[in-house]
Amino acid sequence: METIRALIAQSQGDTEAILPHIETARQHAQSPDLTGLYDWLSGVALWEQGHSQQATDHVRAALRNPSVYNDPFGYSGISFFLSDYLNQMGRRQEALAICERLMDELVDADDNPMAHAAPMGGQAGSLHYEADELDTAAYLLKTNLHLSEPMKLTQGLVLGRLYLALIDYARDQKADAYRKLHDARHLAITAGS
Repeated sequence: METIRALIAQSQGDTEAILPHIETARQHAQSPDLTGLYDWLSGVALWEQGHSQQATDHVRAALRNPSVYNDPFGYSGISFFLSDYLNQMGRRQEALAICERLMDELVDADDNPMAHAAPMGGQAGSLHYEADELDTAAYLLKTNLHLSEPMKLTQGLVLGRLYLALIDYARDQKADAYRKLHDARHLAITAGS
């Protein structure tokens, strides 16, 4: 029950309530499989409370848990949090290394990226954009869109188009930039309705 309360608190942005629920849940945990979830939720709460190093320590612990590590979608999603946190802490190269490692790992038997890699492709694309590495950013963001489309991952589809619009604008391709912004807006509106 405390695990559910922690998840509800997280979904409502009530970061002050997450940690007490997690601590109670840990004391009564019946399964070690939930440890990764507890570490991730603790990391999110600590990040929102301004404890960046503790937050990243908890998220790293979550990623080492077999229940997370063996779930490609969960592993990718939690790795996205870690990469984002590190980037916000000014550790861009470390954030990018996480993205690149996961994109190398999350491939099928023919070495093609799996859909689970979509968030990391988008994150890597945004990091390259911030470094003014526009060609690499565009490639990664297009890969993100390609992987996000079949699963209708709206966040990836919207953010990918937004960053590609920024790249077009930086290249003085304003008409293409505006078209991509319009597409991103339309996707965001239809997803919310």
